[in-house]
Order: sequence, then structure tokens, then C-alpha cells
Amino acid sequence: MHRYFHIIFVTVVFLLLLISFFLPYVQHEPAVKQYRYDESDTLVEAAPFSPSRKYWFGTDRRGEDLFYKIMDGAKYTIFIALFVAVVRVIVSLCIGFLMSNVKRKSAFFHHFVMNLQLFPQTIFCFFLLTPFVMYEIRTEQVVTNIQLLYIQIAVFILVAVPSLTRLFQQEIQQLWQKEYVQSSFLLGGSKGHVFRTHLIKALGPQIVFQVGEQMVQVLLLMLHLSIFKLFLGGTKIVSGQTHDEFNLYFPYLNEWSNLISYYYVELMIEPRIIMIPVLLYMILLFCMTKIVNGYKELQFEKGRL
Repeated sequence: MHRYFHIIFVTVVFLLLLISFFLPYVQHEPAVKQYRYDESDTLVEAAPFSPSRKYWFGTDRRGEDLFYKIMDGAKYTIFIALFVAVVRVIVSLCIGFLMSNVKRKSAFFHHFVMNLQLFPQTIFCFFLLTPFVMYEIRTEQVVTNIQLLYIQIAVFILVAVPSLTRLFQQEIQQLWQKEYVQSSFLLGGSKGHVFRTHLIKALGPQIVFQVGEQMVQVLLLMLHLSIFKLFLGGTKIVSGQTHDEFNLYFPYLNEWSNLISYYYVELMIEPRIIMIPVLLYMILLFCMTKIVNGYKELQFEKGRL
């Protein structure tokens, strides 16, 4: 039974995604209330409100329901991370297959990838995305929010392709030397046919494992970028005072890493507000890590990794 223990964590992630998608159809977003009055119209309490039967996670300082915001944002966090991870693997696998057919070995590509791995992906994303996300107060964004989201996803994919391509290239080159692959060539099979019928089957466990591992990396990458106010889906920048002494940064999406960075100021004031998204983000990372490690151990037992 312990061999398939990681399926429990898959179920947890799936349930979070399911709740997030269907919550708007089951429950309308609660109205924002910054003040609470009694029957005689006397002010009783001001936001943030504590957890209650009406507000399961309480509210933030603006009076917005934390449970609804966090559950609504789960689909953005999970689905975008999964989408980026899958595309990373597919693109890298295709490029790795093409490069494995090149007879002349590229020393430049090898050294380029080795040096590239020394630099954190966060640094590349920071420099590539800052011109699109940040803008001066009282001016318009360079691109629209949906265009920015596409750019962010493209950059998330791009920064991981070189190293992942190198990994798949080495795996495919080793598989080309297998006896059953060489026998397929002798029987007249083309490289495309052999790739579809033999290599994909042999690489299947590695592909699934890399999707899970890349998803964990994407979740960490989104969290790192949110610290610099590079929110997924765009950042709304407004003046904090009349004479622009400081700026305020608001996310457009309720994505979890966005909420963690946005609520960071509450850490010393109302820690409950930030600890709830932090705790759920930790649970998600824990589940994904357990899924990846559990699948890896299962495949090692079967001798496929």
C-alpha cells in the first residue's frame, strides 16, 4: 500500500483544483464589508474580521473574504504551474530528439548549458519581466494583463528549456544504442517511427517525473518573483500618499504567491492574514514533493528510472 501512498497527495491537489473551479458556480463572492454594525447602527468591529461561520478564514484589511480569495486563486497557482511544467518537458523533449540526431557534437551548447545552470532562474525572469510588469505611477502598462500573462508563461518556459533539453538529449542518445532500437532500424524503421514506438515508451517514466519536478520549480519561481512585486497576471501600482512618498502594489489575480507577497505587510500586524496562504502554499509544495518522490521510488522499484 505504501508504494502508492503518493496517490493520496495527488487527490489533495486534485480536490483543491476542483473546489477552485466550481466555487464561483456554487457561491457568489461575498460583498466587501469594512465595518460591522449592531441593530442600533453602532459600530461594533472594523476589518479585518476574525474567522467565523460566515468568514471561514476571516477577512483581510479591506474586508474581502479570505476563504473565497484563496480558493479562487488555487486554480491559477496549480493550473499555470502544471501547464508551464508540461510545456517545458514537451518542448525540451522535441528539441532534445532533434539534437540527438545531429552527428556533430556541439561543445558550445554543452558549455553554455553547464554555465547557465550556475545562475538562478529567478534572476533571468526578473530582468526579462521587469520592463513589462513595472511602470510609472499615473501611466499605463506597456502591455495588457492577458498579454503580460502570456509573456510570463513564455519566460517561465524559456528559462528551463536549455538544461532540460540537455537532459533529454543525453537520455535519447543512450536509448539509440539499445539493441532493440538498433534491431528496429535494421528492420527498416525510421527514426520518427522508432521514437514514437520505442523511445517515448522508454522515456515515459522520466517524462512524468520531470513534469512533477518542473512543477515544483515553477511554484518556487513564482513565489520568488512575487517577493519583487512581479505578480502573476500583472501588478497594479498606485501612490501610497498625496505626494507619492511610496508606492502600493496590488495583484490582479488571487494567485497564491501573489497573495503571500501582497499580505506580507500584515506579518507584524495581523499574522493570520498572511499565514493562511503561506500554509496552503507549503501544503501544495509538500504534496507535489511527495508526489514526485513517491513516483520516483515506485519507478526505481520497477527498474524504469
